[in-house]
Amino acid sequence: MQDVWNWDNNRAISGFNIRHKFVGSYIYELPFGIGRRWASGGRALDILIGGWQLNGITTMRTGMVYNPTVPNQAAALGTSKVQQWRPDRIAAGTVSNPDPDRWFDPAAFVRPCDASGCRLGNAGANILTSGGAVNTDFGLSKYFRLTESFRLQFRWESFNAFNTPAFGRPNANLESPDVGKVRGTVSTPRVMQWALRLEF
Repeated sequence: MQDVWNWDNNRAISGFNIRHKFVGSYIYELPFGIGRRWASGGRALDILIGGWQLNGITTMRTGMVYNPTVPNQAAALGTSKVQQWRPDRIAAGTVSNPDPDRWFDPAAFVRPCDASGCRLGNAGANILTSGGAVNTDFGLSKYFRLTESFRLQFRWESFNAFNTPAFGRPNANLESPDVGKVRGTVSTPRVMQWALRLEF
């Protein structure tokens, strides 16, 4: 918040806003084994390839909002009430093909100071957007009948199956050497796990 006494100055999209998000889940029983479309041979073949089930969750979302900031506001403005000092905006600040080395144009923002001193900047809050994210989790499972009362489930799961990175917000400190650069992700690398579960 730049000015706690001026609500209009702080009117903006919420800092945790994500404009669009899609989540889809699906389950598909593979068409192999006894009573199914393909490879419906004998019992032995069915034990190996029959009854497998594929499931997954796919999530897609747009980016997270942020705004460029100017450091050392207490010293420059002479008050501790300014929590986030925003610059003056002199251009859009967006770039046509953002990448981790240049996510926005820092030259579009300037420190709001002149010969008479420093003041609050005119840039709005949360005016820029970071990269979106796409993530897919897969699972493959099958039950093996051991006896009338016991069955064993094998399950393989892959989280972020395509190992797709989701970039975090860029460094928005206008006086940092890394301004405009993205140095981290908000996703985790691909993780796979296997599990056996005995049910009785």
